[in-house]
Amino acid sequence: MKTKHSVIKGVFPSNKGMTLIEVTVVIALILSLIAILLVGFNAYKLGADRAKCLLNISNIQKAGRSWCNLNEVSAGETAPNPVLSESDLIAKSGGASAKNVFIPYEPKCPSHSTSYTIKVSPIPDVGEAFATCADPDFGGKPASAGGHLPKSTDGW
Repeated sequence: MKTKHSVIKGVFPSNKGMTLIEVTVVIALILSLIAILLVGFNAYKLGADRAKCLLNISNIQKAGRSWCNLNEVSAGETAPNPVLSESDLIAKSGGASAKNVFIPYEPKCPSHSTSYTIKVSPIPDVGEAFATCADPDFGGKPASAGGHLPKSTDGW
């Protein structure tokens, strides 16, 4: 005896698959989610670069203050004895040995791999940074405007 499967009309439609409109909507949705992720990643990268740049400036600041303390030099002195030079703080390639300096590598701004402008004479006052970011896009702007200048160096 043969049995026939009864199919209720409308429960199992005969045309399986997606229409062109449905495929287009799905692709548009996926592309918009990817665009949102890319924008978020770019903002994350800029924030991380700014934080690393401020950390480098902080390290240079601490190195400068440590040198001043070791050599008994006060802030504001224009011609301290011994004279502070950039090579006393940072080991440059082909320069002083990494053992004789406070920072054993040359820090660079992560945004454009630029070096920092370091102020060694006169010795910066307390609250004034030893270094500034030389990046043309971010160096001259405060951190609140997306730049790399610290709000304050108090506590560094």
